[in-house]
Amino acid sequence: MHRKKKFMHEMRGDMVSVQIEEIKEFMNGLFAGEMFDAFEVSEVEVKTLFSSKLSGRVNSEWLDTDEEIGEYVLWKQIKSRVYDLIKGKKTPLLFAVCFFHKKENGDRGLLRIQFEGEKLRLITGYSTADFSLDKTPQIAWDENFLSFLKKHGIIYEEETCC
Repeated sequence: MHRKKKFMHEMRGDMVSVQIEEIKEFMNGLFAGEMFDAFEVSEVEVKTLFSSKLSGRVNSEWLDTDEEIGEYVLWKQIKSRVYDLIKGKKTPLLFAVCFFHKKENGDRGLLRIQFEGEKLRLITGYSTADFSLDKTPQIAWDENFLSFLKKHGIIYEEETCC
């Protein structure tokens, strides 16, 4: 069941924020499944006994000269290491991962997954390569995001945002 409120972003082009209802299932999909594997990671933040902040930017100096890799790591390349940071008897104080998808025109669709205070939120964003007042690409990104959640059977409640 997907509960939705009237989309305020349809009129203003704001981001979408949803709260995930089945946290354990979602986190299992995030770390054990493949649903986010193709997403590029810009940043990961974890707060447990200590705080960790990881940049997703590839250190090209570390690579062998014949290796071809993008500017940012994919989730599938680092999710096991991130999981090692959060696993344990206690839930983290904070876990956040920022994904993005770079479009051909240079625009970026953004997705922040944030677990904090026993709540799991997914928040979209959109960054244009060139200044534009046209919110159509952002609205399309948000709608595609909600369709993605439905496709994967993720139960959420849309929050009033901004």
